Amino acid sequence: MGAPKAAVGSGGLVDLQVVGRGGVPASGVGAVVLNVTAVAPTRSGYLTVFPSGQVRPTASNLNFVAGQAVANLVIVKVGAGGKVALYNSSGQTHLVADVMGWYPSGSEYAALAPSRVLDTRAGVGAPKAAVGPGGLVDLQVVGRGGVPASGVGAVVLNVTAVAPTRSGYLTVFPSGQVRPTASNLNFVAGQAVANLVIVKVGAGGKVALYNSSGQTHLVADVMGWYPNTPQSSGALQLVSANSERSSANAQSGFDVAVSADGRYTVFSSLASDLVPGDTNGWSDVFMRDVQTGETSIIDLAPDGSQAPLGAQGAAISPTGRYVAYRSDSSSLVSGDTAKVSDVFVKDLGTGATRRVSVSSTGSQGNEASGNGGLAFSSDERYLAFVSDASNLVAGDTNGQRDVFLHALTTGVTTRVSLSTSGAQGNGPSGLGRIALSHDGRFVTFGSTASNFDPSDSGSGQDVFVRDTVASTTVLASVTSTNAPANSESLLPTLSDDGRYVVFSSLATNLVATDTKGIQNVFRRDLVTHTTELVSVDDMGAPAKVAAGDASVSADGQSVAFVSAATNLVPDPDYAAYSDVLVKNMLSGATVRVSVGANGVAGNQNSGQPAMSADGMHVVFGSVAENLVTQDTNQRSDAFLASLA
Repeated sequence: MGAPKAAVGSGGLVDLQVVGRGGVPASGVGAVVLNVTAVAPTRSGYLTVFPSGQVRPTASNLNFVAGQAVANLVIVKVGAGGKVALYNSSGQTHLVADVMGWYPSGSEYAALAPSRVLDTRAGVGAPKAAVGPGGLVDLQVVGRGGVPASGVGAVVLNVTAVAPTRSGYLTVFPSGQVRPTASNLNFVAGQAVANLVIVKVGAGGKVALYNSSGQTHLVADVMGWYPNTPQSSGALQLVSANSERSSANAQSGFDVAVSADGRYTVFSSLASDLVPGDTNGWSDVFMRDVQTGETSIIDLAPDGSQAPLGAQGAAISPTGRYVAYRSDSSSLVSGDTAKVSDVFVKDLGTGATRRVSVSSTGSQGNEASGNGGLAFSSDERYLAFVSDASNLVAGDTNGQRDVFLHALTTGVTTRVSLSTSGAQGNGPSGLGRIALSHDGRFVTFGSTASNFDPSDSGSGQDVFVRDTVASTTVLASVTSTNAPANSESLLPTLSDDGRYVVFSSLATNLVATDTKGIQNVFRRDLVTHTTELVSVDDMGAPAKVAAGDASVSADGQSVAFVSAATNLVPDPDYAAYSDVLVKNMLSGATVRVSVGANGVAGNQNSGQPAMSADGMHVVFGSVAENLVTQDTNQRSDAFLASLA
């Protein structure tokens, strides 16, 4: 059936008609899903399934041993004449193929001719060596094997364990995320085993492959990909809700943050009904998984009890594995006897909580920490925080609030609010917000210190960027001719590469068109040394009323900010209330995201936006009552907007 009644010989090829058969329509088919089986093979070998009429790729879909029937699922692009080709590498074997489904041409799934992206035997995609027990391979998939360099949500891989020395399993999961307690492929010693895997793309366009035991070579062939398809603009979710999706019984929506892909949000709330047993009567930090609808509390002691004095100031790492917060509670870690606010980081992979507002030797701070911004680096190796303590680093004698960088991998704490010459600030730093580049090299912060940069005119708070590698500090709140701002600049945020600094300012000299003396949002390019106005209408005119509180995407091209101006986006608008807006710096388009499903703006103020690294999601706080139907509490809440 489907081919001559005979075993397929070594090097044999079967051109199988799939279009118009087995429920697959006669036209409009882009790919088919097949369960392919090698039956009674006479020798060990492999099968390759690929589009008919194309060059056979150096890839395999199924590995078999003599005398054993082996099956695997295959998603394959349809080739010439509506056919797919099945190639047998060696020996004689019968082939069976069952069609399980199909994808239409032009569908979201993009089928590819199979392409090898990993082979540890040959040093392709990873070092040329077997992967040991507990070994992890971070495999770059985006931008390789026909997968585009952007817009990819998941990839389809055929993964093979080759020559394993012990029985074990492989787990394939998004890079940068907590390894799940799951397996994608189980193998026994000495046998090559393959399986089809559909895996979400993780940090850096990579997926991770984990080997449980023994030594094994790994092979992966990419078969296709799925695009990242966020919800349309204005699609809102209430995130300050319990797992039954009921709105909170008290104020929520301050200290909001979001993971890189928008799946996880964190926020502070005074509510007692978001999780069972919340009886401390204080604000706590919560995480919402918008994919599963689960809400969990973060600030718990090792024994599972609540922080007696609650927590605030939430920040989340890009993958959602780590959450940082501030608390006055002394029961969250052992040895906390300082009786001041500290900064803590919870590892959601292990459940462990550690205090990071400590010196490099682990000494606790002698004054409060965390009364300012908290920021993770995208590689999750560093956390920046603010502290009034004078004993976190040697030589801290300025009596001012400073910005510190704590290495989560080594425990080393350094001070970054210094001048290029190493001078301490003569004013407080880290006021309101701080931000880090991907690798923690660049740190941006606000400060009233006038001795960080020689050109600082002393006009109040300014925005600075510290290069922790070059040990330099530059003034970022300047004009395109490098003249300092003539009024206060504050609340900076930073692109992943450290190139773009976005901040709010009352200055009237940063750009020629802004002379009203009201707060606006600006973007400074530290490479081209240019400053541009972000909060403008489609004709380039500044916002009619104040704009600020900005957050920027990882690439620096999408900026979320707050304004009650009526000239930035078309109506309908409640003119008296502030909105959350997103500006695309490439197209110039601005959209309002604090809108309900009917497109009507919020009927109360919205603010404090935090943008996801991918620029596709914004979490914000609002007291508006008309954004989602389940918001019936008449209190401030946290919402997540997803952009098209």
